[in-house]
Amino acid sequence: MAVIKIKTIKSNLQAVINYGKNGEKTEHGILVSGINCNVATSYEEMALTKKFFHKEGKTLGYHIIQSFKGYEVPPEKANQIGKELAEELWGDKYQVVICTHINKQNVHNHIIINSVSFVDGNKYHNSNAEIAFMKEASDRLCLNYGLSIVNTPKADKEKEFRQKNIDYFNRRDEKMQKIITDMDEAINSVKKYSDFKLVLKAKGYENIKDGGKYLTMKTPYFSRNVRVDRAFGDKYSVQGIKERIYRYSKEELPAVANFKKKYYRKLYTGPKINKFLLQTSSLYRLYVHYLYAFKILPAKNEYREMTPEYYKQKRKII
Repeated sequence: MAVIKIKTIKSNLQAVINYGKNGEKTEHGILVSGINCNVATSYEEMALTKKFFHKEGKTLGYHIIQSFKGYEVPPEKANQIGKELAEELWGDKYQVVICTHINKQNVHNHIIINSVSFVDGNKYHNSNAEIAFMKEASDRLCLNYGLSIVNTPKADKEKEFRQKNIDYFNRRDEKMQKIITDMDEAINSVKKYSDFKLVLKAKGYENIKDGGKYLTMKTPYFSRNVRVDRAFGDKYSVQGIKERIYRYSKEELPAVANFKKKYYRKLYTGPKINKFLLQTSSLYRLYVHYLYAFKILPAKNEYREMTPEYYKQKRKII
């Protein structure tokens, strides 16, 4: 399991990037990746973004150190984990450089994020909730790659504190409430789980993944993915959503007791035909032909609705 540390860069962003890209520590630059920027010109591109949006303030960027246990993970895989973490959390709005160092007793990533979005100029806010989401995403990726888990009282206490920050954010954040509204509207408007995902896509949700139990998606409101059952509870797990869709679709059907069974009976409105004469007498067949021609006999049998009330009235008359 990786340990995450976050530092705010207040001065000399270029020096931090150059330290991360140090060839002696990154196998001569092989273990360096860029997201939304070219590694060679990453500082210039980040500075240009700040200048374009007139946000050359005190906070220049953020320096995240993701440390793994010894050499449990190969350097190439560590770099891949860092890239996936950066893509998930900041890939759609921020310029990021990921540098994997192998010069110490453990493999570790240096992740440098520009403080200003190149998309809309919004500044990245390193809140307690964001840190909690970052650590949660890092832990999940490490588990996906089969890395060991840290089980100590200190680690458990940190996870508990982290979850409290996430829960507090989910309850109070306006954007998270919009996600709940969108999901509830989708659940109430469909009869199948597959249609539920289509409705969310139409609302702007992307990268919707459900591994059978957990549902994660990229929302229109955040750059990171959201695991909805962890954010909003079990009723937003895959099973919970399916049960709600099934329940709501059943409630839309009219109750069986509201249906009245209808009975129908064939009735002739004209003279009856003698089938024996119809087969043996040509003159009789001509007679029947004219009965149909002059519409004395109907072209089709008529049907009259016979309800239970009809038979009650009939019994009274008899």
